[in-house]
Amino acid sequence: MAMREMKEHNLNLAKRLYLPYTVIDIGWWYQLALPELPSGKLQTKKLALHKIVGDGKTPLALIDNRDIGKFVARIISDQKTLNKMVFCYNEVLSFNQIWDVLEEVSGETIPRAYISKQELEDTISRAAETLAKSFDSAAQVDLSMGQYMYTLGIRGDNTPEHAKYLGYLDAGELYPEFKPTPLASYINGRLSGIIPNVYEGRTDR
Repeated sequence: MAMREMKEHNLNLAKRLYLPYTVIDIGWWYQLALPELPSGKLQTKKLALHKIVGDGKTPLALIDNRDIGKFVARIISDQKTLNKMVFCYNEVLSFNQIWDVLEEVSGETIPRAYISKQELEDTISRAAETLAKSFDSAAQVDLSMGQYMYTLGIRGDNTPEHAKYLGYLDAGELYPEFKPTPLASYINGRLSGIIPNVYEGRTDR
């Protein structure tokens, strides 16, 4: 995954210079995990995952982006995280479960569209071929989002279990006193208008 490779490159540079570091990885944003409601009460952005990836059963870690800073404030002031990697998330749900929670909270039935493993592989391949010739912003978005969807919904990389295998500390275990926002509460806030849409006012997202 191109984005991950860039992060690993920067981390390796820091290690080569013996610089102190803390790596923080997070779950997929609630703000980009929800489809639109048929009634139009919930509008989402172009970068949101409007389709269920694969069969929808693969679990993925999720986070409210408003909670990220609260996690980070704790992590960077904690000596236990120096030269460590930390994984932050609020809940772990499958795509099917995300759709289920939204239906339960909203009272609406959401049509379920799926994107297959083969479709994602084709999208990634086409985008990579285009970018190999010259930079293209649309192809870059297709490549990045295709790779994200593949790792989230097909490979199942974005889970606490996978993070622990790679050596990450679990932020929820480090800071049990912090209670992150449940997905259902976030959805209620969006539907009531208390929580604005992510990237409000931006047409490029």
